[in-house]
Amino acid sequence: MNNISLGIKAYLFRNVTSAVMLAENRRSPGNIRFAEKLLCARQSSSRFNRDKIIEFMGRKVSKGEKYDVLYNVIWDLKKIQIPEKNIPGDRDILKTRLTELQQQLLPSARRNFGRYFLSSPAQSDKVPDECRINRFEDIGADVFTRVGNNLNANRVVVNENNLAIACQYPLKHQIENHLKMLVDNRTPVMAVLASRQEIDDSSNQMPDYFSTSNRYPCGVNTQSTLMKTELLGNGVEANVYRLDIHGYDKSISTHVLHVHNWPDKTALSSRLTKKLARTINKWTDNGVTKLKEQGSRAANDPDKMLPVLHCRAGVGRTGQIIAAMAMDKQDKKISLEKIVTDMRNTRSGFMVQKDRQLNVLVEIAEQQGRPLIENKGA
Repeated sequence: MNNISLGIKAYLFRNVTSAVMLAENRRSPGNIRFAEKLLCARQSSSRFNRDKIIEFMGRKVSKGEKYDVLYNVIWDLKKIQIPEKNIPGDRDILKTRLTELQQQLLPSARRNFGRYFLSSPAQSDKVPDECRINRFEDIGADVFTRVGNNLNANRVVVNENNLAIACQYPLKHQIENHLKMLVDNRTPVMAVLASRQEIDDSSNQMPDYFSTSNRYPCGVNTQSTLMKTELLGNGVEANVYRLDIHGYDKSISTHVLHVHNWPDKTALSSRLTKKLARTINKWTDNGVTKLKEQGSRAANDPDKMLPVLHCRAGVGRTGQIIAAMAMDKQDKKISLEKIVTDMRNTRSGFMVQKDRQLNVLVEIAEQQGRPLIENKGA
């Protein structure tokens, strides 16, 4: 593109955001190159002020933060590869195999008697509230990887490596045990994927234990401080809190990323999913490094210093993001089927609960050139 053409397009696209949105929607090499050049041209101007506060996606942010978000969009678009030769039927094979696995892992199946940590073999309405373990009785915690005391929580293992702790949003009587679990794990970061709307709905019984400071009967007390907001894109954002937990074993400070506007049973786009997964991985790595520098004994324990994630049930949105975290870190030779299968075998057959959530992971796998299915004949 010559300078005259760039000048004409720059005049037409006075709003840099519009140029980036066009590149994202069309995904043509020309539009991507233009948006990148326009971003560079605007930032190289002597009048560009990174610290200037502007309105962007409904929030007051610095101009530098806005351009960082736009650059991330272009960076992701440039990295998208033509899918490697996944056979057209691989998507269908993947869905068929994962559906069969889900049926095999249902708690109601006779073969799974004793596999899941359930409140009672009876129906949940016959169990006193203070004795309930699971929000949803068909979503139990695998007994072999379960963590915490009377919690619906598991270490999720992918390719024989502990990746994260996935759990449900704790019930009111489970909050203290949940906080103790965070301490025992020496948690570097916790991601809460349940929306603010869900938490504020009292019928959901989801007490806000992370963005407010609280004292509990067992002696545990917490101090919560809002640190900043991470913009993920398309209006989705994560409020970042520092949560100090005292009164049990060793006092710890951890960070909480609350993605407060992701509705239940929906899927973030592949771009936002990758951005959130990388963000959690970054906070995890930074937290682990800090704990090691402090000489934490947990540094040599592979079962500790794991990121903790939960939405409401801890399988849908949570499963989507943990799978994306694995895809961000695991060798690209490891298939998506292997990742989701390992997650379901170590947490619940409902991990990555909805088709639309799996579709996003398929899109990411194809962008990476990652195989969708295992070669059963290998």
